[in-house]
Amino acid sequence: MAKKKKQQTVLSDVNPIVDLTFDDPLFALAAHPTQPLLLSGLGTGHVYLHKYNVKKLEQQLQKNLELSKQEDGEVSVKKKKQAFWSVLNAQDEAINDEKLVETMWKTKRHKQGCRTVLFDPNDEGKTIYTIGKDNIIKKAFTETGKVDFKKNITDDLITDDSMKNGVSCGILSTSHPHLITGDELGNIRVFDTRNKFAKVFELKNVHEDMINQIIAIPNASSVYHYISVGSTTVAKIDLRKGVLLQSENQEDEVVCGAFPSMNSNETLLCGMGSGVVTQWKERKNDYADQFSRIKVSKDNSVDCIISGMNDEEPDCVWAGCSDGLIYKVNGKRSAVVETRLHDELDEVNLLDIDHEYRLISAGMSSLKIWSNRMPGEVLQEITGGDSDSSDNDDSSEASNDDWDDMSDSDGDSDDMSEAEDDDEEEEEEEEAPETQKKRVSEKDDQDKPEAKKQKVEEETEKPEPKKKQKVQQVKLPKKTLASLKEKHENGIKKFDDL
Repeated sequence: MAKKKKQQTVLSDVNPIVDLTFDDPLFALAAHPTQPLLLSGLGTGHVYLHKYNVKKLEQQLQKNLELSKQEDGEVSVKKKKQAFWSVLNAQDEAINDEKLVETMWKTKRHKQGCRTVLFDPNDEGKTIYTIGKDNIIKKAFTETGKVDFKKNITDDLITDDSMKNGVSCGILSTSHPHLITGDELGNIRVFDTRNKFAKVFELKNVHEDMINQIIAIPNASSVYHYISVGSTTVAKIDLRKGVLLQSENQEDEVVCGAFPSMNSNETLLCGMGSGVVTQWKERKNDYADQFSRIKVSKDNSVDCIISGMNDEEPDCVWAGCSDGLIYKVNGKRSAVVETRLHDELDEVNLLDIDHEYRLISAGMSSLKIWSNRMPGEVLQEITGGDSDSSDNDDSSEASNDDWDDMSDSDGDSDDMSEAEDDDEEEEEEEEAPETQKKRVSEKDDQDKPEAKKQKVEEETEKPEPKKKQKVQQVKLPKKTLASLKEKHENGIKKFDDL
């Protein structure tokens, strides 16, 4: 038994690129679908939007690892726990000094804790939604944080027994302007995001206790079909008709769930309060009962679970546990295939995947963004550049100009004046043509000498660039090429089935 425990606790060589610490408890997390942006909701009701510079963070991590190897010859086992990555306080104003992570804006959004934060997948993350313990839903603009509309849904949560109730979780539909919420008494409600959060559907007593999570079904037969987990059961629901299928009492709390593949709804993996991951198949028994159990962490609970979103590993999910570890679970092999340490003292309550498929893990006091490259690949990716990569950098900087002009606000964004907003819009309109002029002038300067040398290059210098391109392609490892190909082909694939 002792040998097995040692094998299970062997940590992965993959490192985080940054560790963001929080003075106040972190309750909610969301990654932007197309930008390196993080939205976080705190127990105090504050909401933060942070922007992180992936290139600088990867370079800093690589430098620290190289320095450690020069001192000891290799990264020793004792130093694996040492933070080679950047550690920053997410609530400190000085976080912007090094430009590794920047606070784009912050606000006191709710009077009580902020339980849910969401980017709208239907407009590529230009809109955000937050839900607080005060039962107020707020719709705001991602760029400025300014509130567009808000509604107190306390009256909508009232039940026949008049028990105190609150929203426990939420998810946005990718096909309709619907915000789907679960409450503390096992009910599910759907609100129209375009019609002042009017209640559209209501499903009562889906579970005997709190709704822990609502899960979108990939390639579902109907856009109204979802999976909900709560109390000790799993249910398949139709938002219009109610519960379609319900499992037996598992005598163990079903805390969370996810489909390993974003292209298949064949297998559902659920995290349980006893520290195991259970597997479910509708085709097998209509979700009546689990058909397999995977042991993950004894005497701990699996608090969150998310698809790995990796086409090369379509059967894997990430599972965050109360022991502070993150486990990659392979459902087909029914085994844990990788383990990462988030924190020795903090639980892993939140997991997400960013726009470039990096894993993000968070507890109540810290948040980590993990590198999506294996050790040794980072330096090649950053230093080995060509004309295409430089062009991509320019275009990414142009697309991020809007984010660079965001203002910090200590108070609620509801109080932002229209004059300030107009000033920001004018600055953006002035800066855009300036950057375009610079690029046009650079192109003109480059075109003149190229036109003169064109004849000479055609006769003598044509083979040289071809050879260079071939050499560069050979040097790139297969994993890097696969990851690059996946980015171009899949785009923001993960947000299609939220």
